[in-house]
Amino acid sequence: MNRNRERREGKDTREQSERGMQPESQSATLDARPTMPLRWVLLSVVGVYVALAGLLALTQPMDLGTPAQARVSPPDESAHMAYFDELTTAWRLPVFTSGTGNYEAHQPPLYYVALSPLYLVAGVAGRATAIVVLRLASVALGAVSVVLIWRLALLALPASALGAAAATVIAALWPARVVACAGVSNDPAAELSSLLALLWACRLAQDRPSARGAFLTGLLVGVAMLVKSSALPLVLVGMAALYLAARFSDAPNRDLLVGLGAFLGGVVLLWGPWATRNTILYGDPMAMAVFQRIFTQDRATPEYFLQHGFTGLQYYGLVAWQTALSFWGVLGQANLWLPAWYYLLGGAWWALALGLGLAKLLVRPEALRPWPRQTWALLALHLVLTVALFLRFNAVFYQAQARYFLPASAVLGLFLARPWIWPRRTVLAVLGLGLFVLLALGPPLLSLAGLTSPVFPFSPAP
Repeated sequence: MNRNRERREGKDTREQSERGMQPESQSATLDARPTMPLRWVLLSVVGVYVALAGLLALTQPMDLGTPAQARVSPPDESAHMAYFDELTTAWRLPVFTSGTGNYEAHQPPLYYVALSPLYLVAGVAGRATAIVVLRLASVALGAVSVVLIWRLALLALPASALGAAAATVIAALWPARVVACAGVSNDPAAELSSLLALLWACRLAQDRPSARGAFLTGLLVGVAMLVKSSALPLVLVGMAALYLAARFSDAPNRDLLVGLGAFLGGVVLLWGPWATRNTILYGDPMAMAVFQRIFTQDRATPEYFLQHGFTGLQYYGLVAWQTALSFWGVLGQANLWLPAWYYLLGGAWWALALGLGLAKLLVRPEALRPWPRQTWALLALHLVLTVALFLRFNAVFYQAQARYFLPASAVLGLFLARPWIWPRRTVLAVLGLGLFVLLALGPPLLSLAGLTSPVFPFSPAP
């Protein structure tokens, strides 16, 4: 098949995708353009997201120097501000020395360096102004990510415009994401950079391995790792993309090896200097050993729960339980919960999605077929690795918060959208997405109404 024919087939696939038709080929490209009605869907989702996250950014309490304020400000916001303080006053990257004052100092520098001019300009008007401006910058980064989520959804669901729209709504508006994008944090930047790298890896998997495409994907993964170390799974995702590209195109082993070399070269070119610095300062490229040694001094660990009567299974049950609840929103330093009835509604939405997913699998298995295998294999791998990294993190610290899944936000949206999309059953998608959007309104509106509480709902006994 020559290149001109491939381009014509790609164009036909995109046109069929935009009309919601089944394509003859399973290929899709990043050049897909939404039709005008679908553009309005995207603009609407971005608008709702900006309204919700912006409202939280403007109304959440901020830490201006007291422990009480720090408890109700967004997660780790004070520590992220301390990073900006040291970077812009001493003009050097912070060094991780304690688990109290600078516990974010181990973070890679790209987010902080990129936004330090904004911090300096806004800081002229006072610290409160600087915090609000940096919060709004997080909201803006999250809005760009919504567009990337949409692009990935079109790539993963080329035959279902409704499916792409549903995945975008869920991935953009799940409450833990909106909350995370409303504070000063590198999480929104980590999501954005991870999405871009994942999107490019999925494109890479649908063509023959090429040194140029592999090198660019490696650079994007390197950028993501310079934003946050949680992007590490993308290294394996990128390598898997090259393997899939070689397998489905019957490329020779030489092309695969050259591609792998180019990909890893791109990663090392950007992330290598930071890894070298960490090795010199802390003895390991990820700075994980020093982080674990210092951070455990003043943070809850699994041992704390085991000493209070929990078994290992009960501990991970608690992690899963609190993480599931926090998916629907928890404010402050992950300690201001919303009313119990709100989480019950969220649980009902999940139960409906599970029931529909099982029905689709058992009753209509043919509805699972028209989706690109390479793309979904990479999405599944990325989600599995993200979950594994999260479980590994909670094996050392108790950090049961759904916001750690932000780098996989698009993947979550795609998998959670699948149960609601049935042939000729648009009403199911409308009802499911309508309920989801109503739940997404919960964190900002219930917070403004003063209905948050430090009491952990439905707390299981050890």
